[in-house]
Amino acid sequence: MRNAKSALITVSALALLLALTSTASARPGTTVAAPNSVTSIGETGGMSQAASAASAAKAPRGQVTLQTVTVAAPNNASVWIIPFYNAVYASQDACNTALPAVDAATKTLQVQNASESTCMEVGSVPYTFNVGQTELTVTQWVTFLNTVDPLGANRHHLWDAAESSKVWPLYGSVNRSMSAKPGQRYSVASSAWANKPYNMADFLRAARFVNSLQNGIVLKRTTQATTTVAGATLRTTSYTVRLSPKTETGMYTLNNRRATRNTTTGFAVTSQNEWMKAAYFDPNGGGQLSYWDYPTGPGVFVNCPAGQVAGANPATACPDSPPASSVLDPTTGNVTNAGTQPLATFQSAAQASTTPLTAPYWCPAQFTPTECATSPFKNVPINYVGNVSTVGQAQTRSPWGTLDQGGNVVEITDTIAPPAQATKNKVVWRRWHGGVVTATDYQMWLSAVGATPQTIPGYSVNPWRGLRVSVIGNVTPVVPGK
Repeated sequence: MRNAKSALITVSALALLLALTSTASARPGTTVAAPNSVTSIGETGGMSQAASAASAAKAPRGQVTLQTVTVAAPNNASVWIIPFYNAVYASQDACNTALPAVDAATKTLQVQNASESTCMEVGSVPYTFNVGQTELTVTQWVTFLNTVDPLGANRHHLWDAAESSKVWPLYGSVNRSMSAKPGQRYSVASSAWANKPYNMADFLRAARFVNSLQNGIVLKRTTQATTTVAGATLRTTSYTVRLSPKTETGMYTLNNRRATRNTTTGFAVTSQNEWMKAAYFDPNGGGQLSYWDYPTGPGVFVNCPAGQVAGANPATACPDSPPASSVLDPTTGNVTNAGTQPLATFQSAAQASTTPLTAPYWCPAQFTPTECATSPFKNVPINYVGNVSTVGQAQTRSPWGTLDQGGNVVEITDTIAPPAQATKNKVVWRRWHGGVVTATDYQMWLSAVGATPQTIPGYSVNPWRGLRVSVIGNVTPVVPGK
């Protein structure tokens, strides 16, 4: 049976990650420069410092458009879960009754650390909000980088050398050139990456993006009708925002390590309950207790631990009902089997049972398979077997109309989690959700409540980390002259 944690960076690997710097071998004879260094592999110096500063001041501020869906039914009922156990409970008492036996099963499989072995109440949100229809894309992230860091100085560690396609051909989605004009020093690695999810986020990066939105200017808000793959009509709302270069205050004050939201109106990193409600809560009462098991459909809650999701012996596997797994174009990462519904980009049980393991995969066309097999992190015990798909192309929607909340990249939230035992209180941890392309369907369960350090130097070792933005309160365009 496959260990359910093998596709994730877990607490047991944390000591290694904390010891990592961004210096690692990339290809024979080359090294990855430290993340805050001005130059890196393949980079050259540009204009003088004074000339660069003058040009930076003139660099235009980028614009991004966020497509969102509305999540209504304020004050919806919550449910209780036990992390990584495929069941849902109507009350704390019911959950506590089930906890002892479940706790023993999940600890045996080591899918969660001791601080998480408890009943949790999730899913209720007392207000209507909007949430990103998809994850933030690489193009949107690059626009942000060129706005807030036009010189490419990387003061706030918004980019790692491992994000360069020259250093990591398979996962490098953002290149940096110090010889480019200020405001153009970051670029999408290739056209195939343009509409992929930004894949190396953490909370502080996500919070700085949101602060740039919050301090920016809302230029336009539009509502339009979209026909879903199921034939339903969905109304979506788009916000076009001119980004601000100010990143340290706004929705979050980042000199506070445990930053929380400063206001109830504006743009935010999605909270745990916002994320879970958008992914699983069915206002029409579908699923169990009005919650789906997967963001792609009601599924079946089967009272089963995560370790039995996929294995060589079907008789011991959970009899759950996951979506189908995406098939990707081998050089573009576009989804080629969208006609199969429901669908998500994750590792199917069949793929998890192969030797070696497989998962949805593509290698950028400019690189060879041998180059795509190269990792700059030689001493990290992670099996890099899959790659992310173009956002939205799986086409299966949550109860509210979001896309890709199951699989592809795991998504950071702004909800603070209890610290892991390995770090005690030295590191602030945040919740994350949604699963990744290289994990089986248990990571898409309602109960798959994980936690991650809000930032770790060298954490680009995990190239499947994304973000989704919430819009709270009444965010309206700026009226000229006011």
